[in-house]
Amino acid sequence: MRNKQGKVWNFIKRHRKLEISLVLIVAVGVVIVQVVSAMGSKTAMPVDLPQQTAAVERRDLMNTLSATGTIESQEQKEISSTLQNYEVKTVNVAVGDQVQEGDVLLEFDSTDLEDSLQQARDELSVAQAQNSLSLKSAQRDLESTKTNVEYQTQSDDQKVENAEQNLDAAQSKAADAAARYQAAVDDKNAKKTALDEATAAQAAQEEIEALTKAYEEASAAEQSAKDASESADNAVTTAQNNYDSAVTDRAKSYESNVSSVEKQEDSVTNQKLNNATNLTKQEDSVQTYEENLEKCTVTAPWAGTVTEVNVEAGDTYTSGTLVKIEDCAGFVVTANIDEYDISKISQGMKVYIKTDATGDEELEGEVTFVSPVPVSSSSSGASGGMTTSTDASYEIKVSILTPAEELRIGMTAKLSIVLESVENVLAVPYDAVQQNANGDSVIYVLDGGKGQDEGIPDGVEPEGAQAGETQTGETAGKQKAPAADQSVQQNQREIVVTTGLETDYYIEVQSDELTEGMQVITPTYSTTTGTNSSFSMPDMGGGMMGGGGGGMPMGR
Repeated sequence: MRNKQGKVWNFIKRHRKLEISLVLIVAVGVVIVQVVSAMGSKTAMPVDLPQQTAAVERRDLMNTLSATGTIESQEQKEISSTLQNYEVKTVNVAVGDQVQEGDVLLEFDSTDLEDSLQQARDELSVAQAQNSLSLKSAQRDLESTKTNVEYQTQSDDQKVENAEQNLDAAQSKAADAAARYQAAVDDKNAKKTALDEATAAQAAQEEIEALTKAYEEASAAEQSAKDASESADNAVTTAQNNYDSAVTDRAKSYESNVSSVEKQEDSVTNQKLNNATNLTKQEDSVQTYEENLEKCTVTAPWAGTVTEVNVEAGDTYTSGTLVKIEDCAGFVVTANIDEYDISKISQGMKVYIKTDATGDEELEGEVTFVSPVPVSSSSSGASGGMTTSTDASYEIKVSILTPAEELRIGMTAKLSIVLESVENVLAVPYDAVQQNANGDSVIYVLDGGKGQDEGIPDGVEPEGAQAGETQTGETAGKQKAPAADQSVQQNQREIVVTTGLETDYYIEVQSDELTEGMQVITPTYSTTTGTNSSFSMPDMGGGMMGGGGGGMPMGR
């Protein structure tokens, strides 16, 4: 069952001034009721209100949330500088000036900076020249080392080649000496055999003496050949050792040469690194001075309106905003929303905007930002400190989509944020929707009868005061209600509806039986001039959907 009292309360929460007014009205009403009760009598005549109806109409419905904010520029830039303790030379703009991107806003005095830049450039040139000389020297040493290594390599190769040739020659001589020695041995042995045979045959003394002499000469030749062979073998050993030494020395020399070349190459590389390191400081110094010199001319980052100028010519700038530029071609409204409403708002929601400058004209806007964190909070407490509550506020930004020349930065804007909406739907006053005994949402429409403006429905006999009767007080009241109910039931029809969007005043209804222009019955109150009063709706076994009624419609 829908709680209309809760709906009214939500409406009141969004309209705090209305809440105070209602309290005052209720208080005054209580006093009036008490006075009337005291003055009433049992013989008072009944006062009956005619049956209330409203037309089923097509409407555009929307639920909105009201807020108030301040107009700001869509884009703004507070221009400052990283320069410190620089004198402002010229200021070329004033508040209200229109500037284009790249326009010169102001200039700092750059005389000292230009001198420092020139000195840094000179020091950089000297350092570059010194580094170039050092690098060339290291490169020359490398080339010299490579030349020496090449010569040494050729020399070592030649030594190995010579040693190899000497070894080959010694080996050849040793082979020849060995052959001669073997021949001498064979000749000696032959001479010895001949001598032995002659002696055994008792040859002539002369023959024996000749053979003996030949043997002795062969023995001497053998010894000589043996000595020569041994000498040749020794020469081979020496040549082999010389060759091995030459090969070993060449290998060692190669390693040494490679090391020398690598060392010189490392020297060149280190010189390059040292040059780069030495130049970095000088280059950074030049770059810093050049950047600062460029910063001495402050230009506009985009086109806009100058809204702040915080320095004058002759001032010494230390920090802070120099000039503020705002884009007045586009505006946004910044507003703070209470914590119990912020969850209803999201980016892209449509907003209607009013300002004093634009009068009754409604500007269209769109929510472009919803802060995820609170921007402020306020605390309140009951007397005696028994109850304390804290309400947080969240910032939103609304982009104004409708151009308006009257708008200015800093103006106050009233926002109606569209939480939900439907267009061209059938709608009835919220109080007209009831629930029947089955729990269905229903409305009661006049079926062939007339509404409030036509008086009593056709075919119903007048009763009470209209029939000429004179009734008093309670009797009139008690007898009137059944007659009214009976006439209503004879001229009304129940229609089950599906409800849609609800506002504070209207509700969307859907049914195949509904047509635009039908007269729907709304609550009526009948009272007497005495102490009795009653609330009247068709008695169909159901009931109202909640408490009291809607109120005046909002907006569209």
